[in-house]
Amino acid sequence: SVVSAPKLEVEIADKNILIKENELKLNDKTSVAYSGLVVDYEKLKSINFIAQGDVNTDDLIKLLQDKKKDDILHCKVLSAGKMKNVDIRILN
Repeated sequence: SVVSAPKLEVEIADKNILIKENELKLNDKTSVAYSGLVVDYEKLKSINFIAQGDVNTDDLIKLLQDKKKDDILHCKVLSAGKMKNVDIRILN
């Protein structure tokens, strides 16, 4: 599988990060537009992201097709201003 962000544009000023609208691509048919704002990146006062798009079923299958039962996908998720490790176990 191929996951890419062909272009990433940000503005950093006064401890804030403005993420201009960008595009995340997954394989052949999935494209998700996203943008966001991080307010005071030292204290993570606020993180707001907007994403819009559809994940194509064929692309999702392609991403997961080599996974076997009991494989674990290790992910990082930003939740309530804190980065957390999340493990997703494949059940079938």
